Amino acid sequence: MGLPVTIQVRRWKVARSSVIGKLHEKVGGRCEDAWSTARRALDNGHEALAVCVSDGAGSAAKGWAGAQMASRVLAIWLVDNLDKIFGGVADDQKRLIVTILKRLLRRAADSCGVTLKSYACTIIAVVTTTDGRWLTVHLGDGAVVGSFGGALRAISLPRKGEFANETFFLTDNDAIKCIDIQSGMAGDSTPPPEAFALFTDGVEGSLVNRRTSEVSQVLANMFGWLLNNPEEEVALALENNLNQVFRERTGDDCTLAIAVQGPHQANTA
Repeated sequence: MGLPVTIQVRRWKVARSSVIGKLHEKVGGRCEDAWSTARRALDNGHEALAVCVSDGAGSAAKGWAGAQMASRVLAIWLVDNLDKIFGGVADDQKRLIVTILKRLLRRAADSCGVTLKSYACTIIAVVTTTDGRWLTVHLGDGAVVGSFGGALRAISLPRKGEFANETFFLTDNDAIKCIDIQSGMAGDSTPPPEAFALFTDGVEGSLVNRRTSEVSQVLANMFGWLLNNPEEEVALALENNLNQVFRERTGDDCTLAIAVQGPHQANTA
C-alpha cells in the first residue's frame, strides 16, 4: 500500500452583507436585496464555492421574496452541477439557469395567486473551485469584479435597459437573451482567480466607474481584510461600511459579497 498523498488546497473565504436603503427605510419598507452561498467538497480534494446576490425589483410586490429564493436555489444548483456548468455551451447554460429559476418563481406566484412579474429580481453569481475554474452569471444591474494575478478586473458590468433606471429581470420574457455568462479555468490565457466581489446596484456606483469600467482599489483593500481576518469579523466590517459609507451615496439597498482564496490547507488523499 502506498503512502497517503497530501494535496495543498487554498480554501475560499467569504464575507457578505446587505443593508436597507435610506428610501426604503424612510417609508417603512424592507431590504429587497438578498445573498446566498453554497460549498461542496470535490472528489479530487478541492472544493467548490458559489456566491449569489440578487436585487428584488422595487416595483414588484414580492421582489424581495424572488431575490431570496433565486439566490438560494442558484447557489446550491451551481455547486451541485459543476459538470453541466463547466462543460456546457454558453447558450445551453443560459437556457438551463433561466428555466430553473423561472420555474421556481412561477410555482411561488401560482401558489400565491399573483403574476410571475410580482417576483421580479436580478441575479449575480459566481461559482469557482480551488483548482482554478470559475464562471459568473449576471442578469440585470450590479456587477462582478475579479482579482487575477494581483490585478482587479470588471468581469461583468451592469446591464441596463433603454431608459434610465431600467434593467433586466429573471421574470422578463427575454431573460435568456439578456443573461451574461463568463468563465475561465486553470491554464487559459489569464492567471487563476484570487478573489471575487459581487454587488447590487446600490453599491455599483461607488466601486465601478460606469463610463470607463475602472474598478475602485477599495476592493483590493477589502480582499486583503478577508485574507488576513476571520470571515465573521470582515462581514461585520462590510456591514459597517455599507451603513456608514455606501448607503450615504444612494437611496437604494446595498449588498456586497467578497470571496478570496485563503491560506493553504492540507488534504490527505
